[in-house]
Amino acid sequence: MSLVEGYADVMMDRTDMVAGVATLREKFDGRRTAPGLDAVMRGLMGLDVKHAQYTDGAAFCRAVIDRVGVEGLNRVYERVENLPTSDEIAHPGAWVTRVC
Repeated sequence: MSLVEGYADVMMDRTDMVAGVATLREKFDGRRTAPGLDAVMRGLMGLDVKHAQYTDGAAFCRAVIDRVGVEGLNRVYERVENLPTSDEIAHPGAWVTRVC
């Protein structure tokens, strides 16, 4: 799920064709980082883990794009074997070496 969620985050940030993307990003980030009772509730509901998936997946996607571009990143969808492992999400260079 980290890949899909991170990919969606990165692609949303890269677009300027959708009105309100900057506002939407602010709202997403605000909710993900709100302190106090919101933070406690996120922890109890497991949303902090979900946030980590978004963050890790987005970092993976950005790192891959920096190395091989969006076309290289899109190779993840060509076949099941191209999906990154959990270790590769944390070390995008290993995925680039293996797939690209």
